[in-house]
Amino acid sequence: MSDWIRVKEKCPDFLEDVLVCYLDKSKEPMMTIAFKTRSLAGFYDGLQDVHLMNVTHWMPLPEMPEE
Repeated sequence: MSDWIRVKEKCPDFLEDVLVCYLDKSKEPMMTIAFKTRSLAGFYDGLQDVHLMNVTHWMPLPEMPEE
């Protein structure tokens, strides 16, 4: 799997699904799958139906397994 990429260094492509690390309201690191948006919030988690405000790192999703 790839290394984490800092959002300050590079962002994923628009609407690309990625694994993100973000800080929740208590500043605890969390992970989820989200996609890059064009809004100021930057990332959207469709499962939780929220914009993620404190994304610090991201990485591409792994390839699907081969059978």
